Amino acid sequence: MVSVVGNFRLSGFAAEEPCSKTIIKEVGLGENLTSEFNDEIDRNDLCLHEGSVNVQGDDSDTREVLVLGQRGRFIGPTTALIGSQEYDDAVLEINGGTIKFYYVFDNSIDLTKVSLDSPLEINFLGRAWSITGVTNSSFSAISGDLYLLRIGDQLIYNGKAVQVLRVSQSGAIVVDVDGVTEVLSRSQTKSINGLEVTNRESFYDSSNLFNNFADVAVGVKTFVSAKAGQPYPGQNYSGWVWNIGGLASATSTSTSSASEFTGPYIGVENNFEFNSEDAQLKAGSCVGLPNNYVVICFDRLTEEDYVSLAVDVETADLSAAGGGGSESTTHFTASGNGLRVSGTRTKEAWVTSDGRIYYERNGVQSAGISTTIGSVEDLTITNAAGTFTIASPRQADNIMFSFSGSSLGTATWNGVNVINKDGRLITRQGVVVKAGNRLKLLVPKDQIKAVMNITSLSN
Repeated sequence: MVSVVGNFRLSGFAAEEPCSKTIIKEVGLGENLTSEFNDEIDRNDLCLHEGSVNVQGDDSDTREVLVLGQRGRFIGPTTALIGSQEYDDAVLEINGGTIKFYYVFDNSIDLTKVSLDSPLEINFLGRAWSITGVTNSSFSAISGDLYLLRIGDQLIYNGKAVQVLRVSQSGAIVVDVDGVTEVLSRSQTKSINGLEVTNRESFYDSSNLFNNFADVAVGVKTFVSAKAGQPYPGQNYSGWVWNIGGLASATSTSTSSASEFTGPYIGVENNFEFNSEDAQLKAGSCVGLPNNYVVICFDRLTEEDYVSLAVDVETADLSAAGGGGSESTTHFTASGNGLRVSGTRTKEAWVTSDGRIYYERNGVQSAGISTTIGSVEDLTITNAAGTFTIASPRQADNIMFSFSGSSLGTATWNGVNVINKDGRLITRQGVVVKAGNRLKLLVPKDQIKAVMNITSLSN
């Protein structure tokens, strides 16, 4: 068990002033996250590792890269109307293999040279890995957990309190483990009160001692044999599998959002899915990579004012505007005078079987005959011989309906029947649809979007 008190954070990079970055984007319902987020996210966007390695004279710059929706696979906000599942609200849908996290090599490097005596030392997902052997799709390594601890932070590791008490200008640190104190020079490892602690690197600030911190590895180092497709190690990381390739190619990594990377790469990807009514990620939910190194969250939907629009059949007295005293009409009712007819805001409108339009404005008024009835916010309402269309500014997002007698005969969204359809039906524009004997809509002032954030780990 690991917990912390203070400004602790996991580290995937060399000791420097800790950074904390979050990317926040608003993503349209039914849109892939890649419509707003970069295809490849690295240290330019988040606090991910960037450095260099050397294997027996071969050098390469290296970095961590987050890739979403590779090969066009869908990961994004959706609804029961847009998706194929009966979601009871807007959700973040995640399909298998849509979250991939890589360690890549920007220069050609022969990794087959690694050995126990000359390992490849990398930081990946907040852990230190000493890789001692590779094949194209597997590697062997010794691994341990990494932490950045400031003066005053307290890490609880397997029930023991770990603190960095002092950082010296020379790079040495003083570490306390449950009352047992030791001095560790730079790169030194000691067993302190039953825990193995390594001083990997430290940062000294003479002007503010409480701003000093150390990059330490804590705990027993473990041997890992990693192979593509096998689970990432650790009982808390179920659902993540290794994605490894090209380690024996002696080339550099070629990245791509449209296909799998080529050349040498070490990565993980999600083997879990949230894409059914039994597995829903609603607003306020997050998904974390191993160690919660990067966290992807669906915060909320954008807040908008709604106009309530109801459509039914009504026998109306339209005689004040030249119509009949008892006419069967398609009747529109909007909250807050949210319906606009002939440039006039109104709460009520009627359409007769022969296409005459009437509306309420200090009594019944006539708007003549037109195929365009009016609008509600960004939606336009038209009529074609009794089949009405509520047109959205979004593509493939229109609602069409007609009445049979006094009840809805047809009601579709993008060709999909919505009468008595299960789930909370929300269109790409964010219109909430309920269709039974009559049609009820909640129409937002502007397009509703999902507020998404991606954060590199910090506490």
